[in-house]
Amino acid sequence: MRFILIPLIMLLSMPVMAQNTLPYLDGVPIMSGFALSNDDVIVFDKPQGRVIDLTVWCSANCPSTKEIEVFYMDTMNRLGWNTIKDHEFTNEGATLNYNIMRDKNSDSVIILFQSNG
Repeated sequence: MRFILIPLIMLLSMPVMAQNTLPYLDGVPIMSGFALSNDDVIVFDKPQGRVIDLTVWCSANCPSTKEIEVFYMDTMNRLGWNTIKDHEFTNEGATLNYNIMRDKNSDSVIILFQSNG
């Protein structure tokens, strides 16, 4: 009975895990407190490789810019991405960069991810 429950529990938990990663970016996580903006997902293929633009947002109790930078620096390096410069990484011919935009009138934060390759 235990051998049936373990795979079933893993299968049921997969959609939850999938929601915590950026689509099309091979396991790059969405930082806690942020949500994917489905209206702002752009993906297209070209001869040089796939181009991806994704936006995640946080509307309340958002982490600081420094916390976001530390999270993605540590995470990207653990996932095998090499740092090119602040907010920019490369892995197997692909590049990924992100920009942090903070609303001065509220606690809202938007992160725009762009990937080529």
